Amino acid sequence: MKTGVFFHEIFARNSWPVVDDRFKNFPKAMERELQLDDVDLFKEIIFHIIRILAK
Repeated sequence: MKTGVFFHEIFARNSWPVVDDRFKNFPKAMERELQLDDVDLFKEIIFHIIRILAK
């Protein structure tokens, strides 16, 4: 079973009221985990597809 990590770079560029700046070193902070065969990083394009499907 694969684990998906969903990320948009805007998360790292801003400080958010709920999560503050916890994403500022992401995805670099997870480099080792992202090298695992059962982990995939899904970036911006996925969020555009999700927005389209949610309409």
